[in-house]
Amino acid sequence: MDRFYDEQDEVYDSVDEFDDDALNTLEDWKESETEDAVYDKTSEEKDAGFDTEDADGETAESEKEKRQRRKRGKKRKWPFVLMAIAALGLFLVFGFSLDTVEVTGSRIYTADEVKSMIGFPQKPAHTLFCYLRYVRYNAQNLPFIQDISIRMTGLNSLEIAVDEKPVVGCIKSGNTYIYFDRKGVVQEISDQDVGNLPMAEGITVDALEIGTPIEAASEDLKDGIVEAADYLTTYSLDIDRICVTDEGEITLDAGNDIWIYLGKPVFISEKITELSNILPEIRSLQESEGLKGILHLESYDTTQTSVYFSKEN
Repeated sequence: MDRFYDEQDEVYDSVDEFDDDALNTLEDWKESETEDAVYDKTSEEKDAGFDTEDADGETAESEKEKRQRRKRGKKRKWPFVLMAIAALGLFLVFGFSLDTVEVTGSRIYTADEVKSMIGFPQKPAHTLFCYLRYVRYNAQNLPFIQDISIRMTGLNSLEIAVDEKPVVGCIKSGNTYIYFDRKGVVQEISDQDVGNLPMAEGITVDALEIGTPIEAASEDLKDGIVEAADYLTTYSLDIDRICVTDEGEITLDAGNDIWIYLGKPVFISEKITELSNILPEIRSLQESEGLKGILHLESYDTTQTSVYFSKEN
């Protein structure tokens, strides 16, 4: 019996020794695995470091090559840029040679007079230069002109557009000429006779200034004179004077012993319109036959029977 118990104790001791050995073996294996993992991680980090350094080196080299390529590209572009600048310069110099200058809107002045007044060169050479110089021209001090504008109508042509003051008639007082518009308001006072506006008589010239209305013996007479001047200018009829009789009637002096009786200052626009149709025939007979006489429009109505011409020998 004692022997049995001794053998049992030996078995238990063997089991305990086995457990201790197994435990030690397991712990050794874990330590080994941990060291291997640490070593592998360190190796990976080193490898990654080497790879990063290689990548940085390659990136730096790539950037350097790009900069060199850009420099080479810029050097290749410079000749083309210089050629483009030279071509543009030649175009600006020779492409805008001024050939034609047209003056429009000027009834009082000739084209040469307009160009002389604004100091436009007699032989302008460059369209763009002249345009830039005169595009904002101030015409404030030019008589009979409200504004002058200039525009390019082509590479080699310019237009000088004149906006004249709307004068329709003139009054002479001594050596002074007083110009009025279609409302009877004085627009210009000058010592210059423009020569292509009807000269009105029967107007009171005392204290007339620019911006003031003209005056006559009556308001109706003044309105009749202004209306006659307006329509004569509108139809471009060559009439020397607008005369007023002692009876307050209006007569037109057409020159070379041709007179037109308008009579009382009524239906003036209709009478002048009728005159525009008849006057060309009178001028023709005046040249061919030496016609002289009076065209009677004082009794004008809508019928032709009220219009007749009385010849003078």
